[in-house]
Amino acid sequence: MIHFDANNNLKRDTRFYNVVFPIWILMMFPVSWLFVIPANYVIDSLVLFLGMFLFSIDDKLEFYKKNIILVFVFGFLSDMIGGGLMFLTQFFGEKGAAYEYLTEPIATNPFDNIYSLLYTVTAVALSGGLIYVLNRYVSFRKVRDKKLKRKIALLLALITAPYTLFIPSTSLYGGEIDCFTNHIVWSEHVRSEVYLADDPSINIMEGENCRAHSYILMNALKEGINTADGSDEEMPEEWNFKVLFFKGGDNSDIFEELYFYHLSDKLYFTWNNETYVVSAKHKDGILLELGTQSALSDGTFIDGDEVEVEVT
Repeated sequence: MIHFDANNNLKRDTRFYNVVFPIWILMMFPVSWLFVIPANYVIDSLVLFLGMFLFSIDDKLEFYKKNIILVFVFGFLSDMIGGGLMFLTQFFGEKGAAYEYLTEPIATNPFDNIYSLLYTVTAVALSGGLIYVLNRYVSFRKVRDKKLKRKIALLLALITAPYTLFIPSTSLYGGEIDCFTNHIVWSEHVRSEVYLADDPSINIMEGENCRAHSYILMNALKEGINTADGSDEEMPEEWNFKVLFFKGGDNSDIFEELYFYHLSDKLYFTWNNETYVVSAKHKDGILLELGTQSALSDGTFIDGDEVEVEVT
């Protein structure tokens, strides 16, 4: 929730939830092994017993005692390798396509784009493949029935592969999961300017009283833009407001310039000669934050107000 004091500064009870903790990173820290190791052991045991029942192994308890330790160790090591492959993306840098399509999505939502999803599939498949190979050729090396070895090893690989790598960490913090976003605006676009058609010479993102809220509006715009769908609607010549995104400091060149149109209770924008329509949920948020930012900019904002800008 966003609150402002009498001087239009953010109150201390305002909270930001931009920092997320990927679930797969638990594999990298020994302190978490107190929970991860027992859970893996139980799961491996259950799957091993399932295999013994499915494939009619006679002395189940003896088979379990002989194989569970290696099955567990190889399963845990394979999960670590898959998690390590995910962790590796966090060293791809803080700019450019690798960060935009791999580093950030892998840490927050692997379903964000096809590249992060394929990377995660690769990590899970690698772990599953290692579970199969290590169990078939090492754990069950003394099992004479080759078909039985293949079947149990395959069962372990299919069921105990680290599918938790697919869990978007944003979902654990109450965030929304958006799949295959368009990435029109990148994460490295850390500065923006917004101009209303009523007075296109004034950037409403400037000013001491509205600087803090400008980040909230910029994030609302980013989410709305990057989750927008293409549209065949033709836009008029007169726009309602325009947004400029920059990569860095005050002297950086304009990276993206988008014009917005509020028509028939829908919010459109144009980019690269293409028209997009913002989803209803993001449209309402953008207009509310835009109205608040505009009121902060001209000094008419009152604590507790929720203002939606008039852009008709």
